[in-house]
Amino acid sequence: RAGTVEHAPPPSRPCDLILMDPSYGSGLGQKALDRIAGWIAPGALIGVETAGETLTIASGLAIDAERRFGKATIVLLRCPRAEVARRA
Repeated sequence: RAGTVEHAPPPSRPCDLILMDPSYGSGLGQKALDRIAGWIAPGALIGVETAGETLTIASGLAIDAERRFGKATIVLLRCPRAEVARRA
């Protein structure tokens, strides 16, 4: 459990690519999205794989693409550069 999002320290600098593949049905995809709000660099791309559960997308993130592959749903989110500048 020490490697899960609940215990992850913030990165030393904002990330421009974040990929998440949480266990299906665990709710960790949503927890991770909620946790990374301050970790996102301008123009960042965030990929989340789920079993099709609905994610609440934080203000300042936009769905760039969403695709279904069998049981998996891949959601690609983007943080517009202007939005990140307002958060700082």
